[in-house]
This record gives sequence, structure tokens and C-alpha cells, in this order.
Amino acid sequence: MKHLFIINPMSGSKKAMEFIPEIEQYFKDKDEEYSIAYTKYPMHAKELCEEYAKKGGYRIYIAGGDGSVNEAANGVAGYDTPIGILPAGSGNDF
Repeated sequence: MKHLFIINPMSGSKKAMEFIPEIEQYFKDKDEEYSIAYTKYPMHAKELCEEYAKKGGYRIYIAGGDGSVNEAANGVAGYDTPIGILPAGSGNDF
């Protein structure tokens, strides 16, 4: 299983960026493939999730707020792709 971390650098008070060192440290000594992508515009998380869900074999993690989580859920809808949530928004009501 490959891992994709989608970071929304604009969510909340930019908390999502704080996960990057932890992600890199976790995978440092692991024999697992991971990558980090950054959202650049509205609905980009949805596009990224759908792109990687179509490829298959990925577990997707979204670091952002409610809007980012909503986009991720919509992006993987209809695919057998698990998503994880790294809460980094101002409200995190999801």
C-alpha cells in the first residue's frame, strides 16, 4: 500500500504544515512509499484524491479542515480507497 498525504497549506491557522516533519520522520526508516502533495486552489484536494483513487493501491490522508475533508471524501467516492484525516482546520466539525 502506498501513502499519499494531501496538505492544505491554507487551512485553519496553517496547522497542516506542522504534520510534514512528523510524516517524514515516521517514514524515514520504513520500507513504504509515500508522497506529499499540496493543494493549490479550491477543489484541488478532490482532484488529487480522484486521480490517486483511480490508480488504486493508495491510502490517502488529508491534512486540512472541514472543506478539505469534504473534498477528499467526494474525490474517493465510488472507489475502494481508504482515507485518513489529520485535523488541521479552525473548527474541525467533521
